[in-house]
Amino acid sequence: MLNNYYIAQTPYHLMTILNIIYGDINSDYTNVIILAHRSLKQFLPLCKNVKNTNTVFDEDLCLNYKVSSVFKAYLKIAGNMFLLKKRCERKHIFNEDVAHLFVPSDDIVCRVVYNIIKKNSPSVKLSLYDDANATYVGSFYRKLSILGGVFYWLFLDVNYRKKVRGIYCYNPQLIDGLDQNVETKKIAFHDEVKILMKSALNDQVDKYLGKKVVFLDQGIRDNNSLNQCLRLLEKYFSKDEVLVKLHPRIAGNINYNFDTIRDEIPFEIASSSLDFTNAITVTCYSGACVMSILMFGDNSAKAVFLQKICANDLKASKLVVFIKRVQNYYGQDKIFSPSSIDEFEMFLKENKRIEGVKELSSR
Repeated sequence: MLNNYYIAQTPYHLMTILNIIYGDINSDYTNVIILAHRSLKQFLPLCKNVKNTNTVFDEDLCLNYKVSSVFKAYLKIAGNMFLLKKRCERKHIFNEDVAHLFVPSDDIVCRVVYNIIKKNSPSVKLSLYDDANATYVGSFYRKLSILGGVFYWLFLDVNYRKKVRGIYCYNPQLIDGLDQNVETKKIAFHDEVKILMKSALNDQVDKYLGKKVVFLDQGIRDNNSLNQCLRLLEKYFSKDEVLVKLHPRIAGNINYNFDTIRDEIPFEIASSSLDFTNAITVTCYSGACVMSILMFGDNSAKAVFLQKICANDLKASKLVVFIKRVQNYYGQDKIFSPSSIDEFEMFLKENKRIEGVKELSSR
């Protein structure tokens, strides 16, 4: 029997993979999900009842990417490449007949696994799946230096990009920089996946319940314009009605007068587990707000992006251009980018009676 293989490196990846599987749940293929990051080990029991699906956590594929210099980064790439190839060549799981390999990017783990599988399954089909913002801003292929290109040419398939035949994502119409010979397929978000993610997280997302505003922080430094926006939130919402989700790895220096959380659960996962229809997300430039809209459309929170007020230097960035495309697609009622603090205050005044986050069953 042929297999479909999936490589997951984040909880967002796993959630997306499950949506792909449930979109074709009655096929004759066996699905094998390979969890290639230590943070995913807790999700091993998640898929045990998913039809025709096996989940494997592989410690050998969990790499340490931390480096202290560019030179050491090159050494790390080379070392990881050799190490992974040796490990994968010895693994029985990569000697099976594989019909289709789904990967989120051209990360070294994805490239090595594809290289090994292709030796045993020469006709294997390679597809990318939704990797959040990177998929939509043309960043699913990394830009290699000359030295990096030599490493890939010597030890891995140099034509990896040309072998990609499909991209599975939540809104194909918003992809930028797509190769013409690549087929796109829209991923639907399935109720079964919402239930699975909610059960896996237990009560970890309950902190959002009742909150009218969720502010997504990106480790922002103290900023006078942002402080004015935060004071407006205090003016129109009580402390208990606002939750600040701090960046899990980057620490800023802003003292928030609201409840805060710092965890490894992506906001997209939280928004799949609860009903954010009557809530507002506020951020300078977090792509998580955008992805929730792509996944759930009208059933997502209203998103407010403050980059015009607080981060003008980002106007030309790929993410800001992407946010503008999403705004044009879904409309100002779903995504609002105020040009001034006065416009932001007007928005808050008009939406201060919003109901807040509810249990998913209320959808």
